[in-house]
Amino acid sequence: INNLTDEFSIVLDPFCGKATIQNEFLEIIKANKNRQKFFICSDTNLNQINGATENLKTYNTFSSNLDFLLAGMSGCCKFPYRDNLIDLIITDLPFGKNHSITNYDNKELFYKDFLIESYRLLNKEHGIIIVLLN
Repeated sequence: INNLTDEFSIVLDPFCGKATIQNEFLEIIKANKNRQKFFICSDTNLNQINGATENLKTYNTFSSNLDFLLAGMSGCCKFPYRDNLIDLIITDLPFGKNHSITNYDNKELFYKDFLIESYRLLNKEHGIIIVLLN
């Protein structure tokens, strides 16, 4: 990620949880004041969104260019973002252990739909997706 941080203006974590990834990413780009980043952090669980907001405040990485949205991908539904908008998707997918995958009969279908939806969202010129796996 260190080499990639200059390339992206709009970053999405569609399953932000408690914002661990955002804290780490913001720490990496903290020194780079020339380029503004806009983060979209979404989750289907309001408790996770509230926890993410608090965690980012605690670590002093909270910024006005960081937005939270209670939204998510659930069975045949798309994320509420327009096509080709996102420069970087970085996420730790739900694995069904600590947080269940809702509205899907099986994980394989969820992962397939997630990849299709991510492709729709990514900027086709330079978009990248980073998926952390269990």
